[in-house]
Amino acid sequence: MEEDKITVPSNPIDKVTLEYLMNKTQYKKYVSKTNPTKHIQNEIYLNKVYNYKTQILDLTKDLLKNPESQITLDVNESFENYTKTLIRYFETKEMEKSDNDTMFEKIDDSSNKDDIVREPEPEPETEEESIKKSYWGLQRVIKKSQTQIPLHKQDF
Repeated sequence: MEEDKITVPSNPIDKVTLEYLMNKTQYKKYVSKTNPTKHIQNEIYLNKVYNYKTQILDLTKDLLKNPESQITLDVNESFENYTKTLIRYFETKEMEKSDNDTMFEKIDDSSNKDDIVREPEPEPETEEESIKKSYWGLQRVIKKSQTQIPLHKQDF
């Protein structure tokens, strides 16, 4: 069985491009093959997050209830940055939803049957007029009933 060959980008810009343009699962596999040390460090970090999950949630809830409480300078600054980032994210999502509602509101309004103006139906054409407007010119095209074409040799 041939192993997948992965080339390691030497340019830091290439590494950043891979990191941001690959989906997380693919990037994780890529890192595990190209940089096992970084992969191990990431796995250790994820295990620590899992182990401290309840404590992280409790501290976050406490800081949300009382943002002025002092834990450590590092924790407080990180929490402030975290909440500002989330607020910016939520505001952006609200703006996108508002924009979508505004865009699609116009579509919904136009589909309202009371607003639709119907054009009067054209009078039926004579056979001669319809032939003149025909794509094929003066040739008359008649649709015949469909006949079944045998699909298998034994049906012939």
